[in-house]
Amino acid sequence: WSVPNTSEPDWAALRAVDLVQVVEDPFVWKGLMVRSQRGDRRAYCELLTQFGEALFHVFSRVLPEEAVEPTVQETLKMVHAKRATCDPKRSILGWLMALAVHQTSLVQNRSGIDQELR
Repeated sequence: WSVPNTSEPDWAALRAVDLVQVVEDPFVWKGLMVRSQRGDRRAYCELLTQFGEALFHVFSRVLPEEAVEPTVQETLKMVHAKRATCDPKRSILGWLMALAVHQTSLVQNRSGIDQELR
C-alpha cells in the first residue's frame, strides 16, 4: 500500500505493525540507549543507525519523498539533543516516535510559512 503525497502526514495510515517490523528487538534499543547514555560511542553510533533506518521507514510512508531524508536528519539531531531525556525503562520506540511527530509538525509549519511567502 502507499500513502498519497499530501501536505499533511496521514499518521492513521501508518499501522502499528509497520513500526514493529522496523524494530528487530526492542530490548536491543534499550541496551544501546543505556550504553550510549553512559558514554559508549559505538553503542551510540549503532543506535543512531537503527533509529535512522526506522525513521526513514516511517517518514517514507507519511511524507512527500523530497521531505523524507531532511526530516530523518533533523530528527536524529533532535535525538542527539534530547537523548538524556530518554528513560530506558519506558518504550524507546514511543520516545522516538514522539520526537518524530514533533519534528514532522515543525517541517509542516516551515513548509506552510515557505508557501505563504511565495
